Amino acid sequence: MAYFTIDEVRRAAASVTGAALDDHLISIRADAFFERQSAEARMVPVRHFDIFLSHAYKDKVIVAGIYQLLKASGFTVYVDWVHDRSRIDRSKVTADNAAILRERMRQCSALFFVTTDNYKDSRWMPWECGYFDGYDGKMISGRIQAGHVAILPVLESPTETFKGVEYLGLYPVDQKGNLTRRNINIHNQKIPSRSIHFDPWVKNGHP
Repeated sequence: MAYFTIDEVRRAAASVTGAALDDHLISIRADAFFERQSAEARMVPVRHFDIFLSHAYKDKVIVAGIYQLLKASGFTVYVDWVHDRSRIDRSKVTADNAAILRERMRQCSALFFVTTDNYKDSRWMPWECGYFDGYDGKMISGRIQAGHVAILPVLESPTETFKGVEYLGLYPVDQKGNLTRRNINIHNQKIPSRSIHFDPWVKNGHP
């Protein structure tokens, strides 16, 4: 099992944007990539997504790479830069933007919380995490089962240790498995050997 790495994600972003491995150039070309993806999404609107990608506004390069890697693995992924380009401005916290994000989260089976150095500065990510956990949680055997939120760390090394702090320690983490398709396993942070594939997890199995 392995985490996504910064280098892997940057290479995926460079590939889909047609840019060299230069974050500034990738960032510039990422808007054109998101616009192309948005045009495709408008032609065949998606009504249900596997994953709501919660991310920091500053992480445009990371988002482009993660979006491509998850799509290539067979997941449907909601990203506001793609599916709501003309409806939402993440740089502003408004009631209208919040309503759109609530609507979209309710169309998703899970929320992946992308952690980089920028997530602590995000205005939206803590709110998205809390909202999704709250509405998706279920009462099972007299206890409230957590919603389908998982932390997606993007690290320097695939074998680097990730330790969630504060509320990030409450949720399992995403790691890549050994499958050719839908290659995400969900790992318990306290007992990493306990894991479950994405599909049975969203059917309400938990590691």
